[in-house]
Amino acid sequence: MHDMLGLAIDGEDINELSLCDKGNQILEEWRGQYSCDNFNSEEYLRRIQATTKDSLMFRLIFLTLFVNNFIDSILMGTNQIKVVRKLVLVEDFSKLNWCKYMRDCLGSRKKLCKRGDKSSYYSGPITLLILVYVYNMKYSIKLDKRLPFIGHINGGNLLEIQRLEISLGGFGRQFRDKHDDVDMRDETGGEEQKCSTLRGILEMSMMMSIRGMKQEAYVAVIGHSYGVILREKSTMEVALKDGLEKFPDSVVLNE
Repeated sequence: MHDMLGLAIDGEDINELSLCDKGNQILEEWRGQYSCDNFNSEEYLRRIQATTKDSLMFRLIFLTLFVNNFIDSILMGTNQIKVVRKLVLVEDFSKLNWCKYMRDCLGSRKKLCKRGDKSSYYSGPITLLILVYVYNMKYSIKLDKRLPFIGHINGGNLLEIQRLEISLGGFGRQFRDKHDDVDMRDETGGEEQKCSTLRGILEMSMMMSIRGMKQEAYVAVIGHSYGVILREKSTMEVALKDGLEKFPDSVVLNE
């Protein structure tokens, strides 16, 4: 869980945290952002997109989105907001044991899932299971498998892998990756690593929440993705210009 998502491996047990009173001021402020108790990933994404600075409300929205998309997933269109009543009392979110919270949910949600029952869905940390699977399989597609893995893979990669595996006859037909060629020394650290991980979580949340969105939400997702493309394009142009100045006769660079 730490390797896949960069989550803290120690700290306070989230399941043991107390619930705030229903009239808690911070809780009421958080609830007041949504009309008719419309708590869903689409609304969370819209508010995250509209935020320009860090704040307690922004962190609560992000963590609520994270919990529902990565840990205690959406079940029958309903978001799990009980955790918000715990988070509003927390002074430092980094001191919570997110790995244990996710691990506990893995087991508890499995017990609720009835195998063979098409109306019974697994609503636990499915993204974690997907990342673990992809990380441990070897593909013809080039993947950056540095850790935390979510900071180096995106929804586009997963869709490409899905198409590849289906074309080969189904999942689980790949060779196991022993990761002999992964150079962890290239891994970034500190704030850069945190930003990379958070970007990965947000992008994956967008991919997971995109079905059933309204027009405005699609525009927000496309706008975010377009911004990412522009930044990557700018980086590529700088690298290409520098490369051509150093190697003007390079056939590959000129092409």
